Amino acid sequence: MGSFSRKGMFLDADPVVQRVMVLLFLASLASWVVILAKTALLRKVSRIEGLYKQVANNIDDEINLEDFPNFTVKIVSAGIKEGKDTVEDEPRSDYQERVERSRRFQPL
Repeated sequence: MGSFSRKGMFLDADPVVQRVMVLLFLASLASWVVILAKTALLRKVSRIEGLYKQVANNIDDEINLEDFPNFTVKIVSAGIKEGKDTVEDEPRSDYQERVERSRRFQPL
């Protein structure tokens, strides 16, 4: 009977059990890589959303589009343009549809 340390239990285990343990360790490692990558992506998106909200709240002020990543410059520009282009007596549903349409990303 071997020791009860992690290393001792691993070395005393059957080869099939050792392989399963290695696979579980690698799967856990891969899971943490995905979790950390998604967390970083969500933080980046949250930062971009904050910039967009800041621009939307200060729409009359001078806007520096260089603060935004390349793909969001078009989105922010279109949203600002649609937000300023209001038609008198336009129903709210038409306005909302127009703004939502301008927010959709359409690659060139």
